[in-house]
Amino acid sequence: MRLFIYLCTLLWLSGCAVNPPLKQQTHLVQVEVSQGVFISLPSPAQLQHSLTVSQLISAQWGEQQQQQLLVQLQVDPEQVVLAGFSSW
Repeated sequence: MRLFIYLCTLLWLSGCAVNPPLKQQTHLVQVEVSQGVFISLPSPAQLQHSLTVSQLISAQWGEQQQQQLLVQLQVDPEQVVLAGFSSW
């Protein structure tokens, strides 16, 4: 009887040590770009690329108003990161 209780306890504790499988994102992420107009964004793994790019964006309005924004995009199979650096 003790052996049975010991084995049941061991089995129960080993079940607690098992990590559940990670769920992959199966639903599409959609972004509304205009009223009633949506686009579907791929997951980072679907892009099948790893890259890092930077771009300097300049904006000008009026006669003397001008600002710059440095933007960096990093893509790998796990994530997409977009960062903007501004002195505004």
